[in-house]
Amino acid sequence: VVDGNVLPYCSIDGKKKKTIGEMEQEFLRALQSFYYDQKAIMSNEEFDNLKEELMWEGSSVVMLSADEQRLLEASMAYIAGNPIMSDAEFDELKLRLKQDGSDIVTEGPRCSLRSRKVYSDLTVDYLKMFLLNVPATIVALGLVLFHR
Repeated sequence: VVDGNVLPYCSIDGKKKKTIGEMEQEFLRALQSFYYDQKAIMSNEEFDNLKEELMWEGSSVVMLSADEQRLLEASMAYIAGNPIMSDAEFDELKLRLKQDGSDIVTEGPRCSLRSRKVYSDLTVDYLKMFLLNVPATIVALGLVLFHR
């Protein structure tokens, strides 16, 4: 069955659909291969289909700035043992993104066994704080205003 509304990354037969993480890795691998290795690992049509599917799934990877994509590609390449930039370039890029307020460089809690310190890049979420305090405020106001 051929359907123009079903992208190749969707499965309509017995095969299992790729996860968003797998598709994001494939997307970043395609970008890295094209820009750094100067060779395409998939056709333009396949790349466009993958990008469209990721956008449909709500992935933020396709909406990243060029610098954010470079940082992710550099991280993946480093983990794979094929660094594409020096440590100094990586640190400079990460610092620039952090100063620009990019969420991609925000890291969760991590600890150092040597220094026995815990590090975290925390940001205050005022909306969550407000929403968490609304019920208590309503109850308190209700008790104060309607107390006989």
